[in-house]
This record gives sequence, structure tokens and C-alpha cells, in this order.
Amino acid sequence: MAQCLAPSVQWQMRSTKNAMETTSMSSKMFNSLSMKQSKKGALKSATKFRICASAGTINRVEDLLNLDVTPYTDKIIAEYIWIGGAGTDVRSKSRTLSKPVEHPSELPKWNYDGSSTGQAPGEDSEVILYPQAIFKDPFRGGNNILVICDTYTPQGVPIPTNKRAKAAEIFADPKVVAQVPWFGIEQEYTLMQQDVKWPLGWPVGGYPGPQGPYYCGAGADKSFGRDISDAHYKACLYAGINISGTNGEVMPGQVKMAQCLAPSVQWQMRLTKNAMETTSMSSKMFNSLSMKQSKKGALKSATKFRICASAGTINRVEDLLNLDVTPYTDKIIAEYIWIGGAGTDVRSKSRTLSKPVEHPSELPKWNYDGSSTGQAPGEDSEVILYPQAIFKDPFRGGNNILVICDTYTPQGVPIPTNKRAKAAEIFADPKVVAQVPWFGIEQEYTLMQQDVKWPLGWPVGGYPGPQGPYYCGAGADKSFGRDISDAHYKACLYAGINISGTNGEVMPGQWEFQVGPSVGIEAGDHIWCARYLLERITEQAGVVLTLDPKPIDGDWNGAGCHTNYSTLAMREEGGFEVIKKAILNLSLRHTEHISAYGEGNERRLTGKHETASINQFSWGVANRGCSIRVGRDTEKAGKGYLEDRRPASNMDPYTVTGLLAETTILWEPTLEAEALAAQKLALNV
Repeated sequence: MAQCLAPSVQWQMRSTKNAMETTSMSSKMFNSLSMKQSKKGALKSATKFRICASAGTINRVEDLLNLDVTPYTDKIIAEYIWIGGAGTDVRSKSRTLSKPVEHPSELPKWNYDGSSTGQAPGEDSEVILYPQAIFKDPFRGGNNILVICDTYTPQGVPIPTNKRAKAAEIFADPKVVAQVPWFGIEQEYTLMQQDVKWPLGWPVGGYPGPQGPYYCGAGADKSFGRDISDAHYKACLYAGINISGTNGEVMPGQVKMAQCLAPSVQWQMRLTKNAMETTSMSSKMFNSLSMKQSKKGALKSATKFRICASAGTINRVEDLLNLDVTPYTDKIIAEYIWIGGAGTDVRSKSRTLSKPVEHPSELPKWNYDGSSTGQAPGEDSEVILYPQAIFKDPFRGGNNILVICDTYTPQGVPIPTNKRAKAAEIFADPKVVAQVPWFGIEQEYTLMQQDVKWPLGWPVGGYPGPQGPYYCGAGADKSFGRDISDAHYKACLYAGINISGTNGEVMPGQWEFQVGPSVGIEAGDHIWCARYLLERITEQAGVVLTLDPKPIDGDWNGAGCHTNYSTLAMREEGGFEVIKKAILNLSLRHTEHISAYGEGNERRLTGKHETASINQFSWGVANRGCSIRVGRDTEKAGKGYLEDRRPASNMDPYTVTGLLAETTILWEPTLEAEALAAQKLALNV
């Protein structure tokens, strides 16, 4: 620290007291005494300070970090940033300015010790900083600024690591100016565990599952470091950086940010410093160098960054995650969400929009690498995202949004995993529109312990007590994962999802949420967005979400996605006869429906644990062991709805809802009269 010593020392004492760290005033602090006190043994006589804080005051450092000094002084802090001797390391130091500034020309030049950065010899170590660009400081807030500088000798000659000067010369050429060159830079980086130098999310010394589910993935077992990426995104928007998007990359622990590079790197360094993690800038970042740098061994030459944080500052990432950038920019973040190659995996990546939007038609189409999601070959990998539904973003808040998309080839043809397109076609049919189909979907899911892949609340490798007390239960020995369920409930309400309830399920560690009643295609959009939110919440909680229809073999309930369904005719007087006609149609297409109702469903539909046999269609009133259940209230009222209990928890809601509407509204049986009569007799309809 520079300038007036005495009160600054006082602040240093107070700050370390609050931070539970130790300040040592070494014997080399005072230049007037340096000759005497730098002698061997002099340090022994220097006073050491160790002032410990009680737990109740440790957050005082956070209070001071968040202190807004604007009402008390016109002075601001300017953080001067430059590139160090490695050519990839960002350095910075701060100075006080007497008042806010708006343009780099108002800023003074400055200097630093180039011998300590590998940029100048010790006998002539002064390097001069020339301010070139100003950004708002998201760490200090207020009128404080970050200043991007380039570096010169005292004689005004660019030093060798100053690449900006040459680039500025090129971009000032009239021919280049006339061409208005645009650049979009995709910066990939890898987050490393601090103590073991191994990628974030990887087992120490081991390897995760093969690449595939991690690209743009969501979930505690697929996405590692999202909080850092999101905090960085908001910091860039606040600062005024033209960041255009982010996404998780193909390798777990690897992330990409797009657009303006230099200051974004500074944010990334600052964020990992606060998060106690390490950022590695790999050698494969720039497409222009990919041929050379993708060769075997190229990564060894990449510069690794390790910037350690004290425990007292780790919550700064939380501050940035919760940063409201609305007062500083009209820009918003849109998270584009789609279904990946497995048909059950939700993927997403984010982009910056210039202003808030209200309807999907205002949103641009986008693309992604389908070869990384199992949806396109590597030699023709582009898949196009069509925005279809908008929800509020409960993670980022503000005007930021979540966007449900479906997927097409560049020629506009739905790709095979795009089940929404077919469903939308069915729901657009005039006959279906006239029937206003309602859906209420009961999504069951199981929460798994992350490291052992065993249900939450179960003893590792063992089993809890028999089923019975867990369904809708309360208590530490009966309910496991309620916080996740409740957080998801609130997130859905905030987002605008038509969630109607939640409950604990029969198997411990298993939960259910219900969405509906929703009309037509909206049901699928809402379920997929709710699934995405659940993946994100379990990701934050360090718990793995599974939609496996039978996660544990034996005398344990499976997980389904019961679908309640009605048409206008079913809800009107005489509707019970319409329901029975619909059940007849469903019985005649049982095999087709089962094939579309989820993977692994044969392990669940056994005729036990409140299920019907997968091989036999059945229906009944209030019978949970049937394929189709009709409620007592519906029977009594003579109108209402039916419940299809066959869909598995991993079913595609677009497929199931579309097929139900098609079979009961658009499809007419073609069986001969005798066969039809036999079906009616067997079903008692």
C-alpha cells in the first residue's frame, strides 16, 4: 500500500483482525531505516502482529469489501491492468484518482517494476503503463474502474510483450478502417482443482465418464464450475464488456466464453481467485492456431494460472452471481435450452441480447455443435435452435430468460430427437384445437448421492427400512431431499411454469412434482423447462438427478410420469362415454404407446408396485394397478378426465401428449366389427 502510513496500518490491523489472518510489519517497510533494519538479524526485532477474530466478526471483511464510499468522497479507485512477461499473465495494481473519469485520455500514465514481471532488467526496470480502455469495476462497484493498459519503455517504445501497439497500428490503416473488421472470439478455458492440479469435477487421479454428456450439459454429474461461469458472465455485462455468451464445453471442467477477450481474461482470473480454484488457458483456444496447437504435446507449453484466495473472500463469487446488472445495461442473458442426443438430456448455452424480449418470435435462431451431443456427424455438425417458449430465469433474476428450443438441420428439417415438431403439428390440427386438450403430468424422479450413485438418504451400499413411512412423510428418517423439492417448486413458480404441486414418493429419496392443467404443446414445454430447473438445482446441491424408471431393483417402487388427460367433450355432460371411447382407442394402440412411453419401462411395468403389466392393457375406476385409471369423482360426475399410468419417468412429454391427442381425437379404429366387439367386451366399454 502506498502513501500515508499510520492510518493505513490501523486499517490493515483491523482488516486482518476481521479476516482471522496475521499481519507482519517487516523491517523493510520504512525507507529511512532500511539500511539499519535490512541487516542480518534485524528482522528478529521487528514487531509481529497477530490479532485473532471471533467467529461473530469474520464477515466484517465482507462488509468492508461491499462498502460504498461514493457518499463520502469524490475519489475513485482505478485498477490498472496489463499483460505480464509470459505474454498470457494478467497483472494489475490500483491507484486513487481525485474524481471519476470517462475516457482513457483523462487518466495519468503510470509505471511498474518490469524486473518483477520478466519484462525489464533490474538495473533499468521501469515500464510505463499507457491507459487505453476503461471498464466499470464489478468487484468494487460504485464509480471505480478497470483500466486496460499497454506497456512501453520510458522512451515510449512498445516493449516486446506489448502486442496491442502493433495491432492498433494495423487497425488504424485506412484500408482496414474502411473494411470495418468484426471479430467474435470464443475463449475456452479449463477449471482445475486447486490442490491437486486436476480438472474440476474429475475424481482425483482418475477420469470421468467418456465425453458426450458434458457439452452444454446440466446436472451435478455433467456440469462443473457453472457458478464461476455465471458470475463471470454477469461481471462482464456489468463492466461493459461485449460478451455474447457462454457454454460448458466437451471436456468436463471446461467452459467457453464468447466475444471480447482481454478484459474477460482478467475477470476469469479474479473469479477463480475468489473461488479457490485454478484456471488453465489451454493451447487450443484460437482457431487460427488449431492446426499447430492440437498436436500431441502442445498442451505442455500452455501457461497455467494459479491464483490462491484466502477463505475470507470465497463468497465474492456469490456476490457476483447475485449482481443485478439491470441499472447498468439494457442487455439481458438468454439461456437457450434443448434436448440432447440421448432424448432425455437437457443441454443449454447462454447468449447476450441487446434488450428484454417478451415473445419467442423476437428471439434469433442459434446453432450448436451437434457432433458433441450425438445429434450430427462431425463433418456436418451444425444444428439450428428454434426458440419456442420463454420463461423467467430464477437463477440470474432480473430480465434474464430461459428459452425452450427445438432442433433442426440447416435446411429446416426437424432432427430425429426433435419430438416437439410432430407434437406441434398434432396440436395445430383444427380437430384437436377444437377439443382444447388438457394435460396434468406427474413427474417422478429419484435423487442420488453424487459419489456413490445410491439414493439420497440410503445407507451407502445398504437399504433403508421397508416402504411405507416415506410417502408424503416428514422427519429426518423419512424425508430426504425436501430442500431440493421446495427450491425447485419456488423456481418453477418464479419462472412461470404451471406447477401445481409436489410430494415425497413411496421409495425414500424419490419425489414428484405435477405440472398442469396445461393446454396442448404447452404441457411439454413446461415439463422440459421444469426438468431443466431440477437439473440445475441438483447440480448446485451436489446431488445427481435420475429419471430411470426403476433405479433400484427389488421391492421398491419405480418412477413414472402419470399423465392426466381430458378433452372438451370429456369435461362436458356425457363426458364419461367419451372417456370410455378414448380408452377403447388407447387399448387398440397399446403396443404403439408402450414403445413411445420411455426407455427401460419394462423394468417398471411388472404388475407390482402400483403398476399394470406392460404386456396387457387394462383400465379401472380408482385402480392404480391398471394401465388407465378413472377417478371416483369422474365416475360420479359422469365427466372429467382419465389418467394414463403407463408413461415412464424418462418419457418425452411431447411424444406422450401428442400421441394421446392423436389416438383419442384424430385416430379412428379400423378393426372389423367382430374384433371391435371383442375388445369392447374385454374392456367392459
